Amino acid sequence: MESAEIGKTVKINKIKVKDDYVIIEYNVSENKVAKLKVLYQAYEDNYFYEGVISEETFKRLIVDNAKCQIKAYVTNLMIKKPYSKNEIIYKCNEKFPNNVDLIYEVCDELEEKRIIDDKEYVQTFLEYFNSSLYGKYYIINYFKNKGIDEEYINQINFHDKSECEKAKKYFELIKNKYVSSNYIKQKKKLSETMLVRGFDIEVINEVLSSLKIDPNIEKENFLKELTRAKEKFKDDKEKENRIISYMVNRGYSYNDVSSYLDKEKEGANKND
Repeated sequence: MESAEIGKTVKINKIKVKDDYVIIEYNVSENKVAKLKVLYQAYEDNYFYEGVISEETFKRLIVDNAKCQIKAYVTNLMIKKPYSKNEIIYKCNEKFPNNVDLIYEVCDELEEKRIIDDKEYVQTFLEYFNSSLYGKYYIINYFKNKGIDEEYINQINFHDKSECEKAKKYFELIKNKYVSSNYIKQKKKLSETMLVRGFDIEVINEVLSSLKIDPNIEKENFLKELTRAKEKFKDDKEKENRIISYMVNRGYSYNDVSSYLDKEKEGANKND
């Protein structure tokens, strides 16, 4: 559809009403005709008949149509899932890059009507994150990234007891994921996973204090790793140093590894 430089009046030649939109045929000049497609709501708000109308009415129709398109787009978005105001503005700017001012105007109107409601958005996602066992730092960062006002974020109450309960439940879900690792490595991986989940380090340490060491399993894992290291560096000139470095990188104590290797040497010398 062609836009045109409109004079003080606009001659409307034909108006064709469809289901949810209207096709308006108008004169651009004496010898040139153009068509404009507008949403029915925009036409209804600026209702006119075929014939001559004022330039002001025609311009208002174009603006109202743009606003109706933005409202329709936002409404369809909100039906699918909740969005923050900042997210909606971002998506509208991608969809309607030439209507930035109108986008803010429409979003402000929808916010006043509570169709866009960041407070409700926070409550909805807060319930989800709590039930899905996310820690407070993940939740706070999520809302900040979505452009939620600090006022709403600061109103969230993160009680130490509930944070600890979430962390314990999450720990129970993931604790068997790293059972093949030695105790130090297992604890490190669990701690890193829980940090990514958004839990406070003090809460994590409290939860991980319940992690028990099974000496038999620890010894078994130690010997498995040591066997791998010996095989890996069996032809290396600095075999012992490489083995120790390998074991330390897997969470074992330097002194424990070095001491064990020394005892192996002593046993071999006695057998000789």
